[in-house]
Amino acid sequence: QLLLKKQAKEGREIPVSEIAEVTNLSRQTVYNWKNGIQVDSLDSDTAFAFANYFEANLDELVEFIPRKQ
Repeated sequence: QLLLKKQAKEGREIPVSEIAEVTNLSRQTVYNWKNGIQVDSLDSDTAFAFANYFEANLDELVEFIPRKQ
């Protein structure tokens, strides 16, 4: 998990509020991502904010799950 890696690298727990402030995302968005709450869509600004914060590729952040027909 990206958050665990970043916390280990920095040697501290990183609160949701800090991630939200640095990425300019809402605390609810960060909370949902941190807790693995599935979302139906993810806009590019949000995806890039997470990718930049965690110094990660987009494919490390999201998993495509096709909708059931």
